[in-house]
Amino acid sequence: MKIRWQSAPGDDESRSSRQARAAERRALKELAAVYRAVDALLAPFTCDRSAACCQLQRTRREPFLFSIELVRLRDGLERAGRPFPAERADGGCRLLDKSGMRCSVYGDRPFGCRTFFCEKGRGPRSMPNLEINRLSARLTRLSDGLALSVSPRQLSELLAEAANGEGEHR
Repeated sequence: MKIRWQSAPGDDESRSSRQARAAERRALKELAAVYRAVDALLAPFTCDRSAACCQLQRTRREPFLFSIELVRLRDGLERAGRPFPAERADGGCRLLDKSGMRCSVYGDRPFGCRTFFCEKGRGPRSMPNLEINRLSARLTRLSDGLALSVSPRQLSELLAEAANGEGEHR
């Protein structure tokens, strides 16, 4: 499945593509609000920072990515002057740094990464699942409102497409 992005600023744009870009900007602001809310909700929990959860091939578990989250990752990488990362030989997430111990896009990491905790995590007796589900539903509505051809799919699958240049990038 190809990822279709809006045209770049400065191109001959139609009114509809300007409206799509404006909708994307609004969606990114709303996404930032969702991320702030989930981060605050999970602040009492800790992570051992082993990156064990990022070893996708080993754990056979990985988050799904919403289309708006891929847009945020793309924009963050572009701001840093970096391309979408290549596949890692160790089977870890493409977004890990060279050491394989830190997320290279931590501030822009997807909702699924923010809400995933392995057995090493510590915190209150139970996860605030109802609130996390509400935020997930909010993210779904937000992403569904965009005119992108990407439905939620596994993180590694979408990053592979982006790294291989499949789809039109802004």
